[in-house]
Amino acid sequence: MHFRIATGGHGSGVPRDGELGNSGSVSNLVLSLDAVVWNETLGSYEIRTFDRRDPETSALIVNLGRIFITEVTLLVSSLTHLRCVSRLDIPAKTLFADPRISDSSDVNFSRFVNLAGTVRVIWFPFARNPWLSVWSVAPKKPLLSRKTSRAYNFKFHDNLPLRWSNRINRMLTALPGILPIYQKLEVGFIKPGLLGTHSQDIWGTSKNLLLVVKPTTLRGNVNGYGLLTKRGNIQFVVHELTTFYKDLIKSYAHQNLFPMNGPMEIRVTGLDQPIFPGAGAPMLSSLKPVENHPEFDTAVWIDCVTSPKNPRAAEFMTKLETFLLQNFSRTDVIVRSAWSKGFAFTAQSAWSNSDFLSEYIPSSFGFKDWNYTKTVFQKYDPIGVFTNKFLTQLFK
Repeated sequence: MHFRIATGGHGSGVPRDGELGNSGSVSNLVLSLDAVVWNETLGSYEIRTFDRRDPETSALIVNLGRIFITEVTLLVSSLTHLRCVSRLDIPAKTLFADPRISDSSDVNFSRFVNLAGTVRVIWFPFARNPWLSVWSVAPKKPLLSRKTSRAYNFKFHDNLPLRWSNRINRMLTALPGILPIYQKLEVGFIKPGLLGTHSQDIWGTSKNLLLVVKPTTLRGNVNGYGLLTKRGNIQFVVHELTTFYKDLIKSYAHQNLFPMNGPMEIRVTGLDQPIFPGAGAPMLSSLKPVENHPEFDTAVWIDCVTSPKNPRAAEFMTKLETFLLQNFSRTDVIVRSAWSKGFAFTAQSAWSNSDFLSEYIPSSFGFKDWNYTKTVFQKYDPIGVFTNKFLTQLFK
């Protein structure tokens, strides 16, 4: 839980059309926290409680490990009952269609977001149809749904022993040319997997239906970003992103190179709006509202997956990151790093682009909040007990 709070962990979900409510990061639900901090008077570290109304708390919540939190009190809602329906019948070109010219708005991505609120897409670029999961509120069990009383219902997908996960990753790295066939087979396996486990249409409590990834899911390196915009832009952002990504994948494939051999995952959340008066948004949350853009109310999240040590993956991600910054960092979209994923790419590795780390990231969060947060970190850990080489570079 400390990791999820310290990095601004999030799921998927926005209010449905006509529905009121907030959705953002788990960090925004913090009411108070206990942290190990320096006491100047005593000349030692101590555990101190910070109330959410304290401005310093907004700096301490999402801290990337720069401050050590020992306990939190969270605002949680009561359990609700949800229905989760998985679909594999919509082609990617339809789901991700350009909203300016498409006549298929009834089955595009943003349509599902508006109807249900909680949507996830797992897209294998070499397969025709993505895996679309749609969660909707359902107080009573729909006739065709299977009731489930446990979490992690996609057993066919989430129970892969580590040795097999490693073997698959080694195979994809050693034999990159098989990737198009492999991805088509993998997607082809999903439908019978759903049917065989009766998990194509399930119903149960939110705590059971929203937990879908286990430690035994296929391992991979994950790189990610949040694209903050207004809700009406969702389909356009998804279309622009997936079009560029697929074109880039194809350009590498023509050279028999497959630097990204996993899927892209796409989700949508709201931003970290105040949970009560006086509770500021976590200053380093990727979902912090954007100053001077009150119309921004949504984040489109992308996770790009590939095998560890896959050659030229960092080069590929550098090109994708450059596209995101050049194409989206305008008045209609702000790009922010997903702290728990890879970002700041050079052709050699993630987290190594000094300009991205020292210039772009502070500007994307706002220099005022960024500098204030650094001051709070230094105040409560002046010796640098809770830091490392990367954090020192990031907060220099």
